[in-house]
Amino acid sequence: MPVDLVQALGLLQVGTTLIAGLGNLARPRPLYLVEVRIHNLAAHTIEAVADPDETWILLGREVLNYHRIVLDGPQLTLEIG
Repeated sequence: MPVDLVQALGLLQVGTTLIAGLGNLARPRPLYLVEVRIHNLAAHTIEAVADPDETWILLGREVLNYHRIVLDGPQLTLEIG
């Protein structure tokens, strides 16, 4: 999660974790509790990592496992339920 988003949302840090990327260099990164809601589906609270070097958000299995997700490439449709 981008650090500027963490600041804009006023999130409180709840811990740290080591994150390793390409090259296997592990770096400590702060953890935040975040409530994730997709449209009118139930909200879920997860731990999210903030990384000052990234501008994107990656949803992991802990989020995806709450929902049924169907991606139909040929039809260019995405269904989340």
